[in-house]
Amino acid sequence: MKGFFSLILAVSVSNLWSQNWFSLAKIDYYNCTPTNQFIINPYTNDLWFVSDLKVAVLKSSGSHVEYGNNELGTLWSGDNLNFGFSPNNTYFSKLMEGLFSFNNDERNLVLNSTEINAITTNNDTVYTMSGTQNMYKYTPDSTIDAMYGLSNVKAKNQFLYLNAGVIGRKIGLSTVYLYNDPEYLIATLNDYKFSRKSDTLYVAGKKGISYAYNYDFLDTITQNNTLNMPSPNVLEIEFDDKDSLWAVFGDANDVPFAISKLEGNTWTSRFDNTNSPIDFSNFYGLELDTLGNLWVADLNYLHTFLTPNSPSWLGTENLTPSFNINVFPNPSSDYITISEIPVSLIGSNATITDVNGKKILDFEITQQQQQIDCSSMKKGVYFLRIGDVNQKIIKD
Repeated sequence: MKGFFSLILAVSVSNLWSQNWFSLAKIDYYNCTPTNQFIINPYTNDLWFVSDLKVAVLKSSGSHVEYGNNELGTLWSGDNLNFGFSPNNTYFSKLMEGLFSFNNDERNLVLNSTEINAITTNNDTVYTMSGTQNMYKYTPDSTIDAMYGLSNVKAKNQFLYLNAGVIGRKIGLSTVYLYNDPEYLIATLNDYKFSRKSDTLYVAGKKGISYAYNYDFLDTITQNNTLNMPSPNVLEIEFDDKDSLWAVFGDANDVPFAISKLEGNTWTSRFDNTNSPIDFSNFYGLELDTLGNLWVADLNYLHTFLTPNSPSWLGTENLTPSFNINVFPNPSSDYITISEIPVSLIGSNATITDVNGKKILDFEITQQQQQIDCSSMKKGVYFLRIGDVNQKIIKD
């Protein structure tokens, strides 16, 4: 099923926020929750949201399309549906069926298998991943090579690394693990990726980041050798158009709480729950397109902060509200006062919602300065909406 979607605009006017954010309410254009894969096609900048029962694509033009049983075949909960991209092809895998090409909205089975749970691509080659350590390499000329003892790999150009809890490589029939390298941080491994513009592999985990070239680990990125690193626990890494490293940081329980960018030896551009609308307790992923735009998916919203490179369909020229409101104290433990409300909004409706979009309070604007009782609300982050303005408020 295919269709277009409507946009819900969430514009920051709080003096706590360092950027204007643009947020799309997912429920208004697809029901793809939970999202088990959030990924950008690097050749088109289309954003893909994948669940086991539906796939939604937000194209770089701003149009939207959904795929379900008609396009992808019968979908079942537990299909472990995953997508990957090459310069000329789109691929997806289904756990109980195999690997498919998916071009011009038509699927074609290229590898029959009941053990593929993910795929990764390198130019025009697709590598399948499985829980049985049997991997297949597929190329568009229909060549299929079985590679045993490899269940999770990352490949780029002539380099192929495997992940078996620690990073290794294959030499003939032997697996050589690289944890003896002094620059390898031995810890729980969360993510590993090649940088955008080089063959350097970055490995993220509980103790920070290690990076390697030509199967030799060169150095580490930790709280000991960088400044302002939010946590040693790095859950996800991505690279922007300038090959700058971005990371998602988690606490000791792997709950994400911040995103930051490494510039030189200093972590900058930090976004957390004090300066962004991101619901980190229901965080699904970070992606950067080839123009350097940052996209973050959580349970209910897709967020991006606005830059000169932001897509024109976001309507950035219309994002500045025609008015500002002032909320104080913020944070508050009992009452908040809303001031500087335009006369034109007196008599209109206002709402306070939680981070999941659930309505907590619903009230009428009766004057230009109005006090609201928040004492019954639980501690946390909420959003006050009046007209076209969303204001973040924090209940202590």
